[in-house]
Amino acid sequence: MNYRAFNNYLNTVLNAIDAQDNHHETNAEKVFEINGRWALTRLEHLFHDHDQNIRRWLNGKPCVIQNDQAGNKAELSIGQDMEALYYVLVLCKRIANGKEISAEFREFFSSIIRRSCTADEDWEEC
Repeated sequence: MNYRAFNNYLNTVLNAIDAQDNHHETNAEKVFEINGRWALTRLEHLFHDHDQNIRRWLNGKPCVIQNDQAGNKAELSIGQDMEALYYVLVLCKRIANGKEISAEFREFFSSIIRRSCTADEDWEEC
């Protein structure tokens, strides 16, 4: 799944949360909820999100990443950066599938994480 498709699915989830928080019309709220649940389930399935990183991100909690070489798990704060979440999920899926993580991807991933940390107001936590 590319980032644009991921962004569309995640926005569907965020719209469902917004509909619940802002109490739209009953029918509209129900449609948002159904679509949001479907999109969240689809994302979790496509990315094999066993660590529930999407739900953790939605709740403002750090994501969990497993080291592909040592196997250790660590928490990673990425703020509200949707692109950083996408690449966290891509990395976790590659590790879970036993795919090698290239040096280029590692460098790109670290730049995305650095950017996500400095984009938030409370970036000292990253």
